[in-house]
Amino acid sequence: GALPGLLLDLRSNNLGAVNFAGVDFNASYSMDVLGGKGTIGVAGTRLTLYETQSVAGQPFINQLGTGQGLSVHPIKWQARGNIGWSNDAFDVEAYLNYTHKYLYFSDNVFHAVRAYTPIDVHVGYKLPFEGMMSGSQVTLDVDNIFDQDPPYVNTGVAGRNAGNGFDVNSANPIGRVITVGVHKTF
Repeated sequence: GALPGLLLDLRSNNLGAVNFAGVDFNASYSMDVLGGKGTIGVAGTRLTLYETQSVAGQPFINQLGTGQGLSVHPIKWQARGNIGWSNDAFDVEAYLNYTHKYLYFSDNVFHAVRAYTPIDVHVGYKLPFEGMMSGSQVTLDVDNIFDQDPPYVNTGVAGRNAGNGFDVNSANPIGRVITVGVHKTF
């Protein structure tokens, strides 16, 4: 007899859907102060909706602030504030990074994760050279100046985040990073 027809399609398909909404904001102000220009600002995102549907026709599930079963854990608030000062020779800037607290789902349990607020600083000095070296600057950047540990997250035993003790999508385990640079504009 004849063999039955069989078609096997192994291509990846994106069968789910995501609905999300929120507000992105960015505000800054500068003023003349102490013989230079002072600046202050804040930029960030406030998610108001993040829901997922695993397969068309299934109900949407609210994931905002939890991320149950997702590799990304949608966080309600994330922002970066800055304050700085600059003149013809120097520029100094400090940044406060904020990641709101959220719930991390692993091993069938929601784990509370605290907010994360590392501070970064930047100092730059424009070298007083002329000719080919004009426009040169020496910089010092320190990320996470107070060496704040990322919030502990019980990441469970499976998946790409397993056993890390932190959420790879919202925190950095490296700690304080000091970078010295020399920059030249043309």
